[in-house]
Amino acid sequence: SSGLPVLLSKSCGNKELVDDGNNGFLVDVGDGEVADFSKHLKNLLSNDNFRKDIGQKSRKKCEDQLNWLAVSSVYKNIFFENL
Repeated sequence: SSGLPVLLSKSCGNKELVDDGNNGFLVDVGDGEVADFSKHLKNLLSNDNFRKDIGQKSRKKCEDQLNWLAVSSVYKNIFFENL
């Protein structure tokens, strides 16, 4: 993460990356997606401190949970569980 807030659709692996409302926002896919996306985007653009806070939380999640050591440990466990 580059320390920016994340705004993604609720699809596939995105839910693993974003804790909705904490380090970014997940929007529903469907008719209301554009309105929901716009609402969150406007909120992030209009509030500097909020945007920076969300971005810092996003970076921290990546550093803590999505680094090479953490990810390789998950794959190692999956590998050994399936031998």
